[in-house]
Amino acid sequence: MKASKAVYMLLLICMFFGFAAFVFTMRTLRWHAKQSQLPPQPVFQVADLRAMQKAGTLTAEEFERLSAAILRTENALSPPPRQRGFDVLPPGGK
Repeated sequence: MKASKAVYMLLLICMFFGFAAFVFTMRTLRWHAKQSQLPPQPVFQVADLRAMQKAGTLTAEEFERLSAAILRTENALSPPPRQRGFDVLPPGGK
């Protein structure tokens, strides 16, 4: 009788640690998949372009073209704003 209680207890402990390992593995895999889906960040920022223009390595036309491209990619990378809270219902509840 005592041996069967010990076996059941050992089985319960093994199941718990197995489940914990499964949850940890799934969360790690999901995090890794999410990280690999993010597109790369732009190489330059607009402040870098301004410094290059002041140093004389960029012309005004190149600065405008590159800054527009950087702003387009930054806007494409940023997630859409999320609505917070609940919808406001008009008086009367409909």
